[in-house]
Formats: sequence, structure tokens, C-alpha cells
Amino acid sequence: MTKIKVAHLHTDYKFVIETGVFERDYFDNTIILFENGNPYLGKFKEEAIISKITDKNIKEAVAICNQSDLVVLYGLSPVNQEIALSVKPTVKIAWRFFGFELYGKMPEFCYSEKTIKLLHPSVLQKYLNKIRFFTKTNIRRIVLSREMNLMDSFIKVVKRINIFFCLSEEEYQLLKQYYPYLPPLVKIPVWMPEISQSIDGNSHKLPIVIVGNNRSPLNNHLDIIDLIDSHIHDKDIHFDILFSYGDYYKRYIEEVTKAAHKADCYKLIETFMPYDEFQLYYKKVSALVINSYRQMAVGNILAALRSGVKVYLNKNNIVFLWLKSEGYILFTMEDFANDLERGTIMLTYEDMQYNIRNMLRLSKINTI
Repeated sequence: MTKIKVAHLHTDYKFVIETGVFERDYFDNTIILFENGNPYLGKFKEEAIISKITDKNIKEAVAICNQSDLVVLYGLSPVNQEIALSVKPTVKIAWRFFGFELYGKMPEFCYSEKTIKLLHPSVLQKYLNKIRFFTKTNIRRIVLSREMNLMDSFIKVVKRINIFFCLSEEEYQLLKQYYPYLPPLVKIPVWMPEISQSIDGNSHKLPIVIVGNNRSPLNNHLDIIDLIDSHIHDKDIHFDILFSYGDYYKRYIEEVTKAAHKADCYKLIETFMPYDEFQLYYKKVSALVINSYRQMAVGNILAALRSGVKVYLNKNNIVFLWLKSEGYILFTMEDFANDLERGTIMLTYEDMQYNIRNMLRLSKINTI
């Protein structure tokens, strides 16, 4: 059997593990990872070609891609965009979509009113200012012109790509409304290594709720904290706010930190967890609440579902709509408020088992 040669291009350590989708006999994989300043210690470290970002190393990556049948770009970082435009036209290119490249261009879609007020000057405010006032000064004309040039370049890259790897048809159709030039969709498998067939009851679960997935304002943390403060009655429930990475907006971070320090039930987790520790952590917590309006933290959500964790999402989030359509037992922010009142933040054992079985089913729907 002739193997398909696949070159995998990574610039973000968090997503290297996604290469595991292609661990099959009929793929001949080459993993190229560009360092971000810190050593990479995760999965595929031994197999990967790990390089610094230099012109020489980018040219070498292009040469490897030109000898491949398929190139998979994990995110559209500037390096990945440059390589995409340099690869010869006969090589197919796939974009493993994670969200930030497109949602970052539509900030009005992503933030709650409370979050928008804190982001000053925010991405959203800057975006609106540039559109509203660009004719007033030459400087604003230059800024807008530069952004339009960057957008033109981005569109050129996207049009070069042959395949859009995404988890759901629902999200793809949503994005097509804003970006009609997206390449054809191929639904990528919901891939989670070592999914257990069952879980050992709920005796090991602690009364801990994970809040958000990082320090980005996209989590709309303050809305969750307000909701908790208004509805919590069980003093034994604790809330871990994952805050180790993400967009740095000083005022937003200060306000979330201040709100979290008002009560002993909150704990800011500011150290990034290695993958194995991250999986063990989800096995002991009871619930995950993410108040994002856009697709994000899918890895966290899937890790929660496979570990018997009760998942609360904003009902407008496309991930909520997708997973509900796939039959998962999920809950809304309104459910979260009610469950805090009642102290019922843990799934029943039967519901844990159901979600795990559904994960196994879903992982086999879209074949490699």
C-alpha cells in the first residue's frame, strides 16, 4: 500500500497533540514544529523536527511540504501563512481550524456587555474607531490601509487552501455567512486518546467547578462570577478559574483577579498544566462552566465529557448547539444558576456513562 505523505506544521505547542488523528498505517507523517522560545516537552517531541523561526528553516519546511501529498496547517500563524503561499500548487493544503483566526476578526460577536466595558481601549473599540474615524487623519488612513492589506493577504492564503478541517457542519455554515470564500469542509474526527469505556462511579469527584479555560476575555469571566455570587448557597463548592495563558488585557485581568479574591471559594490557577496532569485533573472535578459566545476550549469540553464532568455552556455557543445535536447531555448558564441554588453540580452516574459512550460513538463517525 502506498502511504500518503503528510507534513504537519505547528507553531502552537497546545495543538501538537492533534497530530495524533493521523497516527494510522496509511499515513507517512512528518511533524514540523517551530519553537516559541520555550523548549517543547510534549507528545511527538522525539518524532518532530523542531526548529527556530528563521528564513533558512522556513525554506527547509517548504521543501519538505513540496515533497508531500498533503500539508496540514494547525492554525494560520504568520509562519504557516507564509509557508502556505510558498508551497507548489500541486500540493494539497488543509487548515486545521481552531477559531482565533476568524473569530478574532469579528469581536462584536464574542464578548458580553460587561466584558466590552472592561476592554478599554479594547480590540472591539479599536476596531470600531478605525471604521468610524479613519477619514479624520492621515494616520488613521494609513492604519486602515495596512489592515486592509493584511486582510487581502489573509484572504489570499485562505483561497490557496484546499480543505477546511472543522469539527462540525454547524460551525462551518455559521462561518460561511461571514467568510464565503472558505475552502470546502472536511469534518475531522473527534479524537481523544484512550477514551475509557466507563467511569468508576462519582465517589472520586470533588465539589469543584472549573471556570473558563484561560485568562482571555472571550471567557466572559465576570458574568460567571456574578452568577455564582448571586446563587451559591453550598459553601463546600469551590471554583477553579483557569488563568494560565491567553490574551493579556491588563484591566480585564485585574478586575477578574479582584473579583476572585473577594471570596475563599475562588482559586486562580495560573500555572499551565502538562497534558497528562490536565487529564487527571478533569477526573476529579465535578463541573466545567464556559461562558464564551464563540467556539473555543473544545479540547477542555471534550476532556470534561470523557471524564464524567457536568458541562455548562452558553446556549448561543455553536459548540453547545453542535454537541446537543450529537446527543450529549449538556447544560446552559441558566441551568448553572439553578444547580448552584440546589447544590446539584454533579452528573448522575448514568449520565456520566451516557456521555462517555456517546464520545466513543462520535469518535468513530467521521473516519480518518
